[in-house]
Amino acid sequence: MLSPVEIIYATTQEVSLFGDSVALLNSSTFSDIFWQGNTYGKVSLSVYNGAQEILQDRVWSGLVKPKVVIQLGVNGGLRY
Repeated sequence: MLSPVEIIYATTQEVSLFGDSVALLNSSTFSDIFWQGNTYGKVSLSVYNGAQEILQDRVWSGLVKPKVVIQLGVNGGLRY
């Protein structure tokens, strides 16, 4: 639980949440806390299937805030 001071601080922070279905599931809560932030979540997004390209496109488009939380799984284990 955040303290009142932490909540006030969080509402002023420019933060992007980027990730898979876990980020998607938590996007509403994230937006409730980080008023100046934004989220991108996609089911089954992983380090293997386009996450880097999607994030780079969002950076180039000016959609990524100065602070970024990246939450990605490997979805299926490591491949050699």
